[in-house]
Amino acid sequence: MKNVYFILIIVLMSYFNFGCKEDTTLSNEKIRSQNIEDSLTKTLTSKILNRDRIKDSIVQSEQKKVISNIEFGMSELESKKLIKEFVKSSEKKYDEESTFNDHFIGDYEFSSYGVFGVYENDSLFFLKVGGKNIHYDYYERDLNHQLGFIKDVIYSKYGEPTLNNGLPERYKINEESSFTAYSWTVGTKNIDITIDEDGLYYSVDLYIYQPEILNMRTERRKAKNKEKAESLGDTF
Repeated sequence: MKNVYFILIIVLMSYFNFGCKEDTTLSNEKIRSQNIEDSLTKTLTSKILNRDRIKDSIVQSEQKKVISNIEFGMSELESKKLIKEFVKSSEKKYDEESTFNDHFIGDYEFSSYGVFGVYENDSLFFLKVGGKNIHYDYYERDLNHQLGFIKDVIYSKYGEPTLNNGLPERYKINEESSFTAYSWTVGTKNIDITIDEDGLYYSVDLYIYQPEILNMRTERRKAKNKEKAESLGDTF
């Protein structure tokens, strides 16, 4: 009888020891799993923070840049000189059979006469790059190509656009207003790719500007127009 009790005690002790070991093993695995998750979360958070710092760094370094080595805030005299240099540096032949040079940003073709700046207190705040004229018969084909060419150039640096409308139907564009196909906001700078109409011709144009100054000028013009209208009201 004593032997039977002795055997039962050994079996029970073995069972409880095994259960404890199993519980301990499960507990250790859970801890290791949590540690791995914590480590991955910490790494991911670090990557996100680094990504945001990189974005901030790009914004700080790029928001003053207009195009090439032209920057916002430059005087009219200085920026016009650099605009001429930029236009000259963009010259190349369309193909081997061309007898003269055209002007390109990548494969996007623009007019040398369509590049100009706008100034506030002799300070550059707006630059337009006017694309080549495309006849309405080639709206879907050539216009879409030009739109894609310049979008790809800007996308390669700034990523997805803030505004993404793409190529519109022709009836959505008129001579009084342009259609914004894509837009990027980089700090205090906006880059818009627009489609403009001039009679039978369309163009893919590039607007690079500081919206704060543009809005200020717009509000100032509205106030002047309102003041003028009110003064003329006394005529009646």
